[in-house]
Amino acid sequence: MTDTLPLDADDPMLELQHEYIREAPARLAELRKDVAAFRAGEPDALESLRQRFHRLAGSGGSYGFQRVTDVSRAMEHRILTPPAPTIREADIFSHAIRDLEDAFNNAATDVGLPAVLGKIPGFGWRTLLMMNPSTARDALVRSLEEVGFMVTVRTGEVDPFDVPPAERPDLVVIGTDADTDPLSLARYWSAATNDRPRAVVLADPTDQFDRLRTAAAGLDAVFGSNALPRGLAQYARALAQIGAPPANILVVEDDPAQSQLVAT
Repeated sequence: MTDTLPLDADDPMLELQHEYIREAPARLAELRKDVAAFRAGEPDALESLRQRFHRLAGSGGSYGFQRVTDVSRAMEHRILTPPAPTIREADIFSHAIRDLEDAFNNAATDVGLPAVLGKIPGFGWRTLLMMNPSTARDALVRSLEEVGFMVTVRTGEVDPFDVPPAERPDLVVIGTDADTDPLSLARYWSAATNDRPRAVVLADPTDQFDRLRTAAAGLDAVFGSNALPRGLAQYARALAQIGAPPANILVVEDDPAQSQLVAT
């Protein structure tokens, strides 16, 4: 059963519903980040979850989508009702997010839009792009957004310890034109910690760095001039679908020429 009946195309309420539904992937992605932060014991995560559920429901309702309102208000009520949820109860929020996915897809059908969730595997994933302004950076941002990633752009160095758990990127892209040594920055981000990004890669549009230096920095991948922006966008989509490809592969081959062919 669906929540609402389609409205006339000229109805201003329909325009508001369309906008609300199109925002759904980003809103649910933020909820997932907060749930991850809550599981990690971040002290502000529960209050952030409450605020996000409150905004999702809307003070006057969710533009007529009753199921979205019901689920969101139920979660807000649970957070406000003592005793407060514990980390062991985090699954209730994950289940609620799945219910909201179904509710938004049903709502999209009601108002004549395609399903907004579950079609783009990376939708709602975060990319942190550290790169100076350039046409190459603009092309990277467009390509990553086209495969469903939310891109935060910084021109200077970002310390991984300064990023709250709820805002941790899934993919970190470091440009070789960074104001600091890009390989030193890569070592910070690729350190083996519990909250390491799923992939830390180098965008090297001028082919400055050789493979030995980049491998020593712990990078998961390097994209040179012949792989930007398309190759990086394809890598990001694969990351969302199946996880990061291995950074290093051992090739066992008696023929040196054949092994070099495989390596390249």
